[in-house]
Order: sequence, then structure tokens, then C-alpha cells
Amino acid sequence: MLKQLLLVLVIVTLVDAFPREVLKRYLESATEDPEHLKRFLGILPAIITQPLGVTLGRKAIPGNDPNHQWQHAGPNDRRGPCPGSNLLANYGYFPRNGVATVQQMIFGMMEGLGVGIDIATLLSVVGVGMCGDITTQKLSIGDSDIGTNFLGLPGPAACGLSNCHNSFEVDMSVAYDDAGMHGGNTLYFNSTRWYIEKTIVENFNGGIWDEHALAKVRDWQFAECVQHNPYCTRGFGIVFDIGDQFINSVMPPSGENGVTLPAEYRYVAPFFGVSFNPQTGYYQLDRGGEKLPAINATDPNYYRRALPLLAPEFATKGLITFLEGQPTPHLPGRNTGKVNSYFIDPSWQPPNILNVNTWACWMFKFVTDLLPCNSGNLLNSFILTIANWMNAGILNVYTPFCLASHDVFGAVNRLN
Repeated sequence: MLKQLLLVLVIVTLVDAFPREVLKRYLESATEDPEHLKRFLGILPAIITQPLGVTLGRKAIPGNDPNHQWQHAGPNDRRGPCPGSNLLANYGYFPRNGVATVQQMIFGMMEGLGVGIDIATLLSVVGVGMCGDITTQKLSIGDSDIGTNFLGLPGPAACGLSNCHNSFEVDMSVAYDDAGMHGGNTLYFNSTRWYIEKTIVENFNGGIWDEHALAKVRDWQFAECVQHNPYCTRGFGIVFDIGDQFINSVMPPSGENGVTLPAEYRYVAPFFGVSFNPQTGYYQLDRGGEKLPAINATDPNYYRRALPLLAPEFATKGLITFLEGQPTPHLPGRNTGKVNSYFIDPSWQPPNILNVNTWACWMFKFVTDLLPCNSGNLLNSFILTIANWMNAGILNVYTPFCLASHDVFGAVNRLN
């Protein structure tokens, strides 16, 4: 997995050095030819490790499995911004209360959606590290929950996915408006937003939500964020472009050959929990009502893909979405507190391997973003002390600008 991530970082670095059309065509060839993909990433995707209890092959869900029938979330169950996590809890692949351990999340993603062990492990570990309790290795997929604490004892609880804005939950979401447009609310579903994105896909690609259509959706999301959200933030953008590929990689069921079907709207909408209300004329989202889409009108089962979704396929599609951004790939950055003030954030650019200053800046941002959100004031003070020490002369003039662009105080507020 480390080798794959380093290769992705190298690819990102190369985007500025080579014509993006050349790299995009190379990536497209990789998605069409598995042997080409192996050569491109220098790995063997066929080497698949399956933890105890996880099965391989195309599988009907829920089928007749009594432990994994769909149930709507209850009033005290945690549900948050990630439809896949919500859905897995609705089917019992995550605990139905929405508080899961790293091991439960890895198993749930692999068994319930056919996600590979590399992606499942990365998402689970990073999710707990950013938004959960690293002492208990538990995460709430929604709001803060005392169940993440050691033995459930009273005390500060890990913040959960709903309160992890621009870390695990991000601006430019498919389903939700930016938090900066609604007073910090990270779960505001906008019917007009959904309709616009749906229309973009229909007009561009005949209604198939593939990596090319998602690039057009991202163009609109980026413009909408910059023009209407004074606090618009695009973090390490390629990561989130890659994350969007769940829409075309696991949301649709697989056909008889075990290969994921085209991502038609009829498969995407129930996964997000979105439906159209003819009485109001608006789309509505039922958080806690997310469902695996039925393969057709006569068969109510979802069919999991036969081969797990591994990082090479996932990353390659995401890189295509990134490279097709118009008028240029959308580089990480932020607005400065007012709309249309977007600037590219140098602390999020891939570090120059020959420049210790850019490495130090990049690592500082990486560490502060990954620190558990329930860390105490003592840790925050330590971070600020280190930042001041860095600015005192250990690093050159680039560092203060780097730290300012990262918005240290904003990071501290997020940690509290």
C-alpha cells in the first residue's frame, strides 16, 4: 500500500511537468487494460489478501442472510456525511448504532461493498486517526458519541465524521452544500444542487456517472464553492477526486460476470438515500435510509462485485477526474474569507524532494490535519509552540507564508 501511495504522489508531482492530455490518455489505457495497469503502477493487483470471514466473488446482498437485512436507522443511531458508511450500518455490516472499530469497518467495507483490503484499511485507519478515538480505535460515522471512549466512560468524545469538516468530510461534496454557506452545517442537503449535478451527468454522458462525468460535476462544484463560499477549501484535492470514484466502482451492482454495471442514476440515488418527492417537486435525502440499489425491478438484491476494488483501479479513475478539470486541474487552495478570493495553497503542493523547507512545511500540515480531533489544549499549545519555533529562524521566509496559508488557528479550532 505504501508503494501505491508513493506512486500516486509521484504522479501528482508530474502533473505540472508533463502535458495533462498525455498523462490522461495513459491512465485511460490503464483502466481498459489490466496488464497495462500492472506495468503502469508496478504492482500485481491480483495479489489479494482476505481477512478471516471475508468472502470473494459476486454475492447477492442482502439475500437470505438474517444478520444483514436492511433496517432504517433508529433515532439514537449515528449517521453522517458518508453514504457508504451509513448504508453499511443500515445493513449491519457496521454496528447499527453507527459506532465502529477499525476491524469492523475494514470487514464491513470488504464484505458489504467489495472494497479491497488496501482501501478499506486506509479509510478505516485515517478515519479513526482524523475523527475518532485512537485509544479505543473507534469512530462514530455521525456526530460525537460517548461510545467511542474507553469503556464508554463519561468524558470528551471523539468528534465523529459529521464534525470533521475538510478532513474526512469536505467542501465540494456531491450531496451536501459547503459548510461555509450554512453557518458550519456540514449536512445541508440542497435539492437544487442535486438536480444540477444530475443534469450535468445526463447532458454530458447520457446519465452515466463515470470518471469523465464526475470531472464535469467537479468543475461545477469548484466554481460554486469559490463563487459562493467565502471559506471555500479544497484540500489535497486528488484524494477527494479519487474518493468520488466509489460512485462508479461500488455503488452500481455487478452483472452476471461480476463486473460493476454502468453507474446509472437509478443505482446512484438510493445509495445516497435521495428520492424525488412529486408532491413538493423537490429532491429529498433520507439520512439513515440509504440502500444498496436493486439490480432490476424483478430482483431486489444488490450484487457485490466479484473482484475487490483495489487502489490501482480506484486511484487511476480519480486521477483522470482530476486531470480533466477545466480550465485546468483544480489545485488545492482556499478562499480568504470572501468569495472569489481563491489562491493556490503552497503547503498542499507535493514537496520538492531537494528542498528541506517545503518538506517541513508539508509535513507540518500533514501532521496537524491528521491529529485526532478530540486532542486537548495541551497538545494544541505544543503545536503552536513548535510553529513559533519554526518561524523563529529554523526555516526561511517561506515557512511563515506556509503556516499562514494553512490557517493554524483554524486547525486548532477544529482540534478543540
